[in-house]
Amino acid sequence: MYNLSTLKTELTGWIGFRESSDAGVDVIDSTLKTATSGSYFDEFHPLLQTDVLYSIAPDFMSYNYPAWSNLTTYAAGARVSHSSKAWQSKQGANLNNTPSAGAWWELMFSAWLQERVNASVANLFNRLATEKKLAESTKSVFDNKQIFIGSGKLNNTVTKKGRFVGLALVPKQINNIRIDINAIGLHFTQIQTDLPVYLFNSSREEYVAKQLVSTTDTSTFAWVPLTNWSCYFNSIANDYDPGSVWYVGYFEDDVAGNAIQKTYDYVIGPCVGCPSHAAEVNRFNLWNKFFDAMPVASGDLDADNLPENFSVSRTTNWGLNLSVSVRPDVTEIFTANKQALTYALGLQFAVDMLSWLVMNPLRRTNPIHANIQKEAISYDLDGTGQGKNLGLRGQLADAIKAMNFDFSKISAALPDHKPSKFKYRAI
Repeated sequence: MYNLSTLKTELTGWIGFRESSDAGVDVIDSTLKTATSGSYFDEFHPLLQTDVLYSIAPDFMSYNYPAWSNLTTYAAGARVSHSSKAWQSKQGANLNNTPSAGAWWELMFSAWLQERVNASVANLFNRLATEKKLAESTKSVFDNKQIFIGSGKLNNTVTKKGRFVGLALVPKQINNIRIDINAIGLHFTQIQTDLPVYLFNSSREEYVAKQLVSTTDTSTFAWVPLTNWSCYFNSIANDYDPGSVWYVGYFEDDVAGNAIQKTYDYVIGPCVGCPSHAAEVNRFNLWNKFFDAMPVASGDLDADNLPENFSVSRTTNWGLNLSVSVRPDVTEIFTANKQALTYALGLQFAVDMLSWLVMNPLRRTNPIHANIQKEAISYDLDGTGQGKNLGLRGQLADAIKAMNFDFSKISAALPDHKPSKFKYRAI
């Protein structure tokens, strides 16, 4: 339904943190202070002020991170101690950059705040997804459907000619639908060891994905799972042009032996009038509503970049099959309408952090004072349960219901009305 990693990135700095005037409180990274929406987290509850959050943050220096060295190259996320502070590297290949708040380093307090915001983003959208699932208003169109069933004859092999060969996928013009390639089927005369398979998009030269796949038996069909292979009709965030073509395949020079091909007409599909093909016709009609598939080949090669001048072969499969899922993906709807997320995200962070306050001791506060605060915090979280005093949890529940309504009518992937249980394609 959505890409959580993208949402975390896009919502960083949407609601901001204010810098503390207390010199004893660690500096916050600039990305967390941006407040693009104009809102700050402490506006949702006074205990979300930076000073208070700092009081419950872990004592990072007690973790005994190794001392920073100008001779060590640090990876992104590496943690060190320097000048009585704990630091985290913001990017890789970090060599001889003295820790200070900036492009290369951030204080661990700032990194911790980012983790807490990311957790709230995840909590918010997982709750929204649950609301929609419970209301039967979203589900996959279909999961793990093979393009065709049945393998080719063992003596029907492809003569290698030094080409790139594979299947071209053309998503139909439906925004907010994602085609996930879950697995690739391989049928070759010899065992394949670390055969590179590629996913290209016609709008860019470099491959989108590459994975090494292996088989264990000669002349035996095998399925190999693929990781994070997704195709879109349009994706502004990833710069995929609307109507671009996706290519899944391999370079013949990398193959041991030959491909065993299956004859299959990708244009008209299986025989409609043949009783024995009824299930196969239903399969073809299901995936063909969302994308076209066509065997292609190209001898115009440039290393492992996108080949040029593809020729189309209507009925071969180059020894390949694909298992695909079609799902709604409304990530870009959310990122394009972030203003509608502000109130719910602020409340989610307030609920999460006040819950943290209740469950964790204030490291820089008198324990008696902490106990008094916990009673007040619990009241703010839960309210009285009567009348208008719903507490923050009740306000958040209402905000998520409002989000569910707001985002239910702006995408072809999320229809206006709850679908019938009897329509397989309903989402």
